[in-house]
Amino acid sequence: MKNLIYFAPILLLAGCAAKKETQSQVSTITFAIADYQQSGSKITNLENEEIYQQLVVESDRVKYKPYERSKSEGIFVDAWGSPLRFFKSDQNQIIAWSAGKDGIFEPQKLGDDIVGMTTLATKESIKAE
Repeated sequence: MKNLIYFAPILLLAGCAAKKETQSQVSTITFAIADYQQSGSKITNLENEEIYQQLVVESDRVKYKPYERSKSEGIFVDAWGSPLRFFKSDQNQIIAWSAGKDGIFEPQKLGDDIVGMTTLATKESIKAE
């Protein structure tokens, strides 16, 4: 029983750290998208691999440094190893979305999902995923 008492707080702290890491990552990615646009470049496709390619591989100006997990896969993944999804809203925003700890995207209630967004500089035409 003592082992369980000591082990439970460690799991709780690990879960909190993963959530904070993902919140930071989603926020940083949306900031990088805004910076990318301000440099005169345009996000042309909302596929995770395409956004990763544009922000990390091809961009001379934006110096987004992805987490090691993302670098090894060539896509943006959250702290739990699930790929992020990207959407364009009706309000002309790009949304970066993590499914959270449970790995289930729940748009109606968000649950443990983590979302970040940035407004597009212009009414761009973007291919949806």
